[in-house]
Formats: sequence, structure tokens, C-alpha cells
Amino acid sequence: MKARDVGVCRRCGDTQPRYGKADAYRYCERCHPSAIQRKWTSSTSSNRRRCARSVSPGGSVRSSWAVQRFGIAHRISRMQDRLLDRIRDPSAASAAGVPGTTDTFAALIDEEYALLVTFRRSGEPVPTPVWFGMHDGRVYVESLADAGKVKRLRRDRRVRVAPCTLRGKPKGPFADGVGRIIGATEEQDAEAALDRHYGLRRRLYVRLGTRLGVRSVYLELTPTRLDHA
Repeated sequence: MKARDVGVCRRCGDTQPRYGKADAYRYCERCHPSAIQRKWTSSTSSNRRRCARSVSPGGSVRSSWAVQRFGIAHRISRMQDRLLDRIRDPSAASAAGVPGTTDTFAALIDEEYALLVTFRRSGEPVPTPVWFGMHDGRVYVESLADAGKVKRLRRDRRVRVAPCTLRGKPKGPFADGVGRIIGATEEQDAEAALDRHYGLRRRLYVRLGTRLGVRSVYLELTPTRLDHA
């Protein structure tokens, strides 16, 4: 019997039968694009079941198999991120472990880059320089859908944010907060915040990424003061 594919939404866990190679990668219409990964159903052979790669609802991809299903441009973007990781300023890692000293993101005003700190299962902080936009005291960031910081944020919503240089050297105080992956209905506001900050170069970046099929998600970061309000 020919194997049947099922699309599994990583956000809501919804599954719907999808027949044919193209349909197997359709996204859940209620969640953000790129939320779907493929897994085999019980109708496949036992060998294929042993090789299956599944994604838990709201969880992370369990192997690189799913990442390979992204387009070439997306994988090139991942390689670029790894290169930036290698040239990161050493002070970023040491500073990321220090608790925030302010409860707002005011230090980011008029800054070019933000150092976003997310946390591994072990509690180890991982700093990443990012582009960002601000609106109503919150920070918005666009990230590759399968980036490490997105996976870490799904497991642990804690974040730490500070202004920084391109290489991640902190330029101001850290602020603690929480983050989340926003839904498709909120993406327009997030992109508007980024567009206001970077203007034309942001629009060119988005247009190129869209044409090349780079898959991304938007993150909303809320400082401690607003989270407790």
C-alpha cells in the first residue's frame, strides 16, 4: 500500500490527510506558514515508521530531516546565521548570564541592533544579535522558522534584551521579559514596527526573502513591567 502523508501543525497539532507530494507540505490555515512538517502514518511500512521524523505540537523539530525540506535559500540563510555565530563578540556570552537591571526596553530606542537572549533546557543563556522594531513598549523580531532561538522560546518564554553592536557586544543595560511566537493575524503589526525602524533596506530584505522562499516567524518580546501590568 502506498504511503500516505499527513501534515502536522507544530503550533496547534492539527492533522489532516494530504495526498500527493505537493499537498503534504501545506500549512495549517489557522497558524503561521512553515508550521507544517511531514511524518508518515501507520499505513507505511515498518522500516519507514522507524525512520519517521515527527514534530510534537508546540515542540521542536527532532532532527535535521525536516530542516532539509526547506528551500535552498532558507538553508543559505541558516548558514549565514552560523557564520555570524562564529564571529560574535565574546563579551555577549558573559553579559547574557547577568540578570536584567531594568524592566523596560527603553534602552533600545534609536539603536540599530538588539541582543536577544534565550535559554536552553539547562538554563544556559544564548545571546543572538537581531534586527528589531518597537511598538507600545514591546519589541518585535523576525526569525527563521527553524532557528535555535525559536525552538528555545517554545520551551522557555524567558528572554533578556539589551542594545548591542552587529557582533553582539552589549551597549546598554539588559531588561528581562517574556517572548512568544505571534499568530498570522498579528504579523502585519510586527512587520510595520520593523519597517518603521529600517525603512527601505528592510523592504528590500523582505521582498528578496519572500521571492526566494525563506520561511520565517515573528516574535513578540514583552518587558517585565508590561508583563506584570
